[in-house]
Amino acid sequence: MSKFCSNCGNKLDDKAVICVKCGMSTGYIDVPTKVKVPGKGLSIASMVVGLVAIFNSVSISLSLPFSMFVFNKTMINFEFVKVMTILFSMIFPLASSITALSLGISSLSKIKNGFNKTGIITGSVSIFICIITLIVSILV
Repeated sequence: MSKFCSNCGNKLDDKAVICVKCGMSTGYIDVPTKVKVPGKGLSIASMVVGLVAIFNSVSISLSLPFSMFVFNKTMINFEFVKVMTILFSMIFPLASSITALSLGISSLSKIKNGFNKTGIITGSVSIFICIITLIVSILV
């Protein structure tokens, strides 16, 4: 789109601040605008949730087999307690792992940065740790 000087009618460049013919101000001021990066919040959230998932799955994986061993020695109705303990202790780590993985994948289509890749990796590793913990806890 072409601009013209309001004073003399001279054809102006689109980003001209003054008219080169008469020196009149065009009123155009070039203000740099901050560009919002889409998906950045999702990628940061995937990284944070992924790190929480790793922490939870590692802490559960270290404590669950030990608690199964203690329950096995002290409880009469061990199988019910074992199943309930495994189910309730793995709900939050698995949910946070799946959330981190899905947030990382959904933000990957909008922006590619280290945050969403970290969320995908930590979510995947956390799911793997949860599966190994479930297997070990069932076998104990």
